[in-house]
Amino acid sequence: MLADLYRKVNKMESVLPFLVSKVLLWRDGSTATHSKSEKDRKTSALKSELQSSGVKGCQLLGEGIPPNCVSLAHLCKLSWADGTCDLLGLSKEDVSSPRNALLLSKPIERAYDNSAICFYEDPADKKLKLHVLWDELKSQKLADCQWLGGPKGKGYAELTNAFGDTTYGDLEARPLQYYSSTVVPFRRVLSAHAQLSLDRARRDGKMAGSWTFQDYHSIENVLTWLQTAELQEPPIAGSVSEASEVISMSSAPAAL
Repeated sequence: MLADLYRKVNKMESVLPFLVSKVLLWRDGSTATHSKSEKDRKTSALKSELQSSGVKGCQLLGEGIPPNCVSLAHLCKLSWADGTCDLLGLSKEDVSSPRNALLLSKPIERAYDNSAICFYEDPADKKLKLHVLWDELKSQKLADCQWLGGPKGKGYAELTNAFGDTTYGDLEARPLQYYSSTVVPFRRVLSAHAQLSLDRARRDGKMAGSWTFQDYHSIENVLTWLQTAELQEPPIAGSVSEASEVISMSSAPAAL
């Protein structure tokens, strides 16, 4: 029995790189298309819902950040609505849920979108915390964000006023804030993003250390499928109700 358990564990470890590189297509993995007006409408609606739940300003830096320096980050992207999100147990409706979004300062949102940072669950207190994956980013000021043009970018003075000398490294282990038990971020999506971003940072030589995290079961259903279905068509998961997820937070992390 012990040998069988080792075999299963080794099999899970062996399929993870395949999952990361082939199944969860992190970039351009969907044929879904959305017009700019549709994206703007959905983004505006999600912002309103998050703000109605109590979110003010940035969910990492607080309400002192000017609104024009805050962006909405989709955890599972709109363009995945017909593909990858199914593997994470989300429906097309879930993609437009406020649980699939975070309000973050623009430099943080851009770093998240480019897999340079991630959010992990601290086993000590179960809080979601930020980790900077790219070594080169740790000393970089938020105002100098390379994805916003740096010192030559439009709005640089505004970013400097908002963030001063704060660096990405200053945000290490900063807890993510959410203000309603019914608007808890989809942890399995954040965990999948963390695993994929960590794999990419290692592959691209962006990190010298050996940081890792305890996966909080975001991709357990996908790993099970990979082992039992022998890489057949992925399952089409139905919507996971918000009520059942909130109830299961303390008893069944795999459902999050």
